[in-house]
Amino acid sequence: MHATAEDFLPFIFLPLWFVVGFIVSRMGWHGFAQKYAASVRPPGMSFNCPAASFGSILASYRNVMRVVFSESGVYVYPMILFRVFHQPFLIPWEKVVALKKKTRFWGDWYELSVRDRNSEIRITLTTGAVKALESFRKVRPDGTDNFGASPLRV
Repeated sequence: MHATAEDFLPFIFLPLWFVVGFIVSRMGWHGFAQKYAASVRPPGMSFNCPAASFGSILASYRNVMRVVFSESGVYVYPMILFRVFHQPFLIPWEKVVALKKKTRFWGDWYELSVRDRNSEIRITLTTGAVKALESFRKVRPDGTDNFGASPLRV
């Protein structure tokens, strides 16, 4: 019996998966995970993020990231297949700078912008996620809020 190319696929795919995961994580995720490390997931409902980017098109995530909103901030973690080199982290509310509604011909979506001194994350949220997020919004007397925007009506 002779070995075929399919026999070696796991030995090629798995190392490649680890190398690519490591490289992509170092383009933004790793810095946030080190700075805002979270050892415990806060209670609350988890929401899928259709997209997220860490300042580079090379460090963008499509339907693999999830968020939980809590009193402490936004807990961010990847789905299980993507957890290698992607530790969960908790972004404090003061780092959330904007929540903007975007309209495209296929529907509405929302972009949550997070910024710290050296980097930025843009997280696409569904309407359901934004409804949950609204309970953590703090509106100031001047009409602005802790997300850098006027209150949204969802």
